[in-house]
Amino acid sequence: MSSANAPRKIFFTRNWPYAIDLLRQRIGNSAAIEIDAFASEDTCIPREELLQRVKGCSGIFCLYTDTIDAELLDAAGPSLRVVSTTSVGFNHIDVEACKARNIRVGHTPGVLDVAVAETAVALTFATKRRLLECAASAKNGEWGVWQPFQYCGSDITGSTVGVVGLGRIGATYARMLKNGFCCKILYTGPREKPEVAKSLGGDPGSIEY
Repeated sequence: MSSANAPRKIFFTRNWPYAIDLLRQRIGNSAAIEIDAFASEDTCIPREELLQRVKGCSGIFCLYTDTIDAELLDAAGPSLRVVSTTSVGFNHIDVEACKARNIRVGHTPGVLDVAVAETAVALTFATKRRLLECAASAKNGEWGVWQPFQYCGSDITGSTVGVVGLGRIGATYARMLKNGFCCKILYTGPREKPEVAKSLGGDPGSIEY
């Protein structure tokens, strides 16, 4: 088979069955694409092996633990056309080096906004309601006779909540508490964001700087 007719190779730097299966579903039985992957799901591919495995690839599917720099791009060679990372951030990728080689870079902005905001809400509840203290007390057998205010905590509903940094995640977190628990939101950050007032109910007085 000539190089022009050779299948295009996509390399996964981690063995991620879900993503690989999803890609196979998209490409069907096409013989024009070959999928290769590092064997492990829970360990990083060694650098030297990575440099070897990307040779001749058209696409690299990486994680934030993989450094995609000029050395690696050169190791892949001129066939490399796209690098995609399963992360919001892409500071592990030398974007300028990719641009110089006409290689497209993909990432996943916004994909974790809700998940992280929900985690922040959960931590807020855990703090206000002293859930970790309660769990530890029960686990250690310290839960004795009932006391009316033991580990009572305090209400979140109607509370004033401060948010430091009102980007996508901060705004999502604030919206959950505002709309779900009638909280008053205060925020601080490098820039004023008056448009957030509208997204949190349209009352400018609900946002303070």
